[in-house]
Amino acid sequence: MSQYPFIDAARTGTWGWSGGGQMSLHGIFRHGDVFKSAIAVSFVSLQTLYDNIYQERYMGLPDDNKEGYLEGSPLTHAKNYRATCSSCMARVMTMCITRILEMLVNELIKHNKLFSMMSYPMRDHGIYQEKTLPCRCGEPWSFFGKRICNLLFFHL
Repeated sequence: MSQYPFIDAARTGTWGWSGGGQMSLHGIFRHGDVFKSAIAVSFVSLQTLYDNIYQERYMGLPDDNKEGYLEGSPLTHAKNYRATCSSCMARVMTMCITRILEMLVNELIKHNKLFSMMSYPMRDHGIYQEKTLPCRCGEPWSFFGKRICNLLFFHL
């Protein structure tokens, strides 16, 4: 980042939705020296619990790629988190998605990591139901404003 003088490396964050949310978690869990804050929306924290049709297309079968599934799961690296994290999640009807969120929250608590979370019960992946637009648009940017002034963030 030093090649870009307009970037303050001490106040850099990331946000992402779905796969980008997963990358945001990887950013703060694995590269806390670079990313100081993150917002992850509708993410997957454990690869083996995700939709097998999608996941296996790119990663092969879990039994054939155990290391890949483990390393590709933000849950594996949550213990390394040292930045300020915000986690937003659309809780959808499938137990798998709810479980993905709860497993990550439990792992962060287990390692005494502070984080914020906003849950949207009974919403789908896009969190569009029941007049949630003000919450979807306001909460994440309020989080960044409170944590890091003049934050430069990257959309993954």
